[in-house]
Amino acid sequence: MATWVVAYDISDNRRRLQVHRVLRGFGAPVQKSVFVCPLDGRRKARLAQLLAEQKLEAGDRLDWFLIQSAEAHGPGVQPVALEPVAFVIAE
Repeated sequence: MATWVVAYDISDNRRRLQVHRVLRGFGAPVQKSVFVCPLDGRRKARLAQLLAEQKLEAGDRLDWFLIQSAEAHGPGVQPVALEPVAFVIAE
């Protein structure tokens, strides 16, 4: 299981609400457009599929950031993954 932060900046209210509804099924909102999502491989693939189906337009942003994974270390400021991982879904 890995923990991802998913953030979006979408100008159109309808598109923004659709993305919000998708993310609500996978994680907890920590701000209006930022979600923390604990995802295993299957759930991550499903979320990626659902988000890829959204009709994003030029200027819309949807970013994923890995913040915790099996490679994470103990307390303190340390690397949380062997390699930096991020997804950016934009058109």
